[in-house]
Amino acid sequence: MRTGGRRKPQPGMLLAIAARHGIDLGRSWMVGDAESDVEAGRRAGCRTIRVGPLQAPSRADLVVDR
Repeated sequence: MRTGGRRKPQPGMLLAIAARHGIDLGRSWMVGDAESDVEAGRRAGCRTIRVGPLQAPSRADLVVDR
């Protein structure tokens, strides 16, 4: 399986780990504090949570602005 780039926002790291451990990314959440985390999760097929504080709008499915 070609996993693409392994640096976020490319999803390669997530795809490789999911393949290795049998993780269903469509049922998984990617949680991060940067928009590159959100984008990597979206590209891998995950739902996403962005933890703030936010400086700009996020494309995450859920935002927690602390």
